[in-house]
Amino acid sequence: MTCLSDGLDHAVTDQEYAQGRQAGSYTAVCGVTLLAAPLISPPLPLCGRCLNTVRAARSAARPPSPPRRGPLGWLRGWTRDGGRRG
Repeated sequence: MTCLSDGLDHAVTDQEYAQGRQAGSYTAVCGVTLLAAPLISPPLPLCGRCLNTVRAARSAARPPSPPRRGPLGWLRGWTRDGGRRG
């Protein structure tokens, strides 16, 4: 959401957006209270604090990836005659 006072695009949660619609002011994830520019305004530079906060939240929410075995790792465990090793 673009802020009129600082000229940056800020990240606003869905909950904060719903609460701020009536008052016309919103609290961004970085803590800045902003007055929204018209939604037809072109995008402006992103707020660095909002960007870092969103990236940290996404990486914390992402489940750990399974260990990589290499391109043919799925073949391990199979015997030469086509049967599965126990």
